[in-house]
Amino acid sequence: MREGKRTLADTLHLGFSMISCDCMEEIKAHARRVPLRPGFEELLDLAKEKEIPVVVISGNLKPCIEQKLVPYRNRLLDVHSVN
Repeated sequence: MREGKRTLADTLHLGFSMISCDCMEEIKAHARRVPLRPGFEELLDLAKEKEIPVVVISGNLKPCIEQKLVPYRNRLLDVHSVN
């Protein structure tokens, strides 16, 4: 990727393809324990006040990030992450 021969998406897909499906529940449990960045809720408040749509772009696995964002989903235009 650093050499420009592979995109970030390709690199992430390759990396995640090496993880056994048996580990998915453990990965999801870890993702539940990791807090969102400080100030995320305040950012959403400000965006709403300024009428700015918010799209979350994450390098996390889609099931993990969607689960983490459930409380905020109605405040987001969209979420893009690794499938």
